Amino acid sequence: MLGAERLTQDVDCVISRQLANLGRVAAALRELDARLRVAGMTDEEARALNVQLDVHSLERMGNSTWTTDAGQFDILGDLKDETGGPVPYEVLVTRSSVVAVDGYHVRVAAVSDVIAAKTYANRAKDLEALPELKLIESEAQSRPPSTQFINATDEVEITADVAKLRVEPIFDDSLVEMDGRLVVPTSHVAITDELVQELKDADQE
Repeated sequence: MLGAERLTQDVDCVISRQLANLGRVAAALRELDARLRVAGMTDEEARALNVQLDVHSLERMGNSTWTTDAGQFDILGDLKDETGGPVPYEVLVTRSSVVAVDGYHVRVAAVSDVIAAKTYANRAKDLEALPELKLIESEAQSRPPSTQFINATDEVEITADVAKLRVEPIFDDSLVEMDGRLVVPTSHVAITDELVQELKDADQE
């Protein structure tokens, strides 16, 4: 989603630990028939485990790895910075972007946070990914912001959609004030006198 060509076998997701969000994640995972992914255990053996997938079980878990009908899905409590310090969801989300992918909106961590986490992990596969990620970071810094991104502080909700996890922003039809101007939330289109006049002119054509 950031533009890397390297294939990944799973989706890593740092989630908000608020109970309402944990409930949505648990419901989505249940709908996708999620079962724990345990090293050395077959999928059939994992299905036989007595795992209660609900708010309380997710609340007790830090990191957890799952196999679902839509693929492998890993829940992370945080990402690590280059020194190993934890970077929680509340910090990551302020630097993240929401990318439009196949009609869905998916929040992705800033490439700088991904680079830091992989640098600290220092595994062979992480080190191999770093040159491409650093190139993506360099290219992103040299171009204007893309219109496909939604403001990082917008709320999102996770729902199960057939065989996919659907992550969408929660839209609001109210207006907010920003820098003395009325702004449509999420789209961040400023409503100025010039814009109103342009809309009036377009309606008359």
